Amino acid sequence: MSEDRFVAYAGAITAPATRILTVTPHDTNELPRIGRALIVASGGTIVVRGMDDDHDETLAALPAYAMLAIRARYIRATGTTATDIKVLD
Repeated sequence: MSEDRFVAYAGAITAPATRILTVTPHDTNELPRIGRALIVASGGTIVVRGMDDDHDETLAALPAYAMLAIRARYIRATGTTATDIKVLD
């Protein structure tokens, strides 16, 4: 097993992610985890709702491998053209 020299440090929101989860956009299902950020590996548009928002936002013309500092609760299928979206947790 690899040595973790940072095991004694708290996992603050500004700390690096320790998990990468693949997202399947869906119009009604929440994401299984609210992570620290999103990566959009294949650019395009995403329709996203932040953790504390009461409305969706459309983020268009995202380049490949865009990192978004968004704690997302939903990524909607309708309107999302980007693929290979990951949650960093």
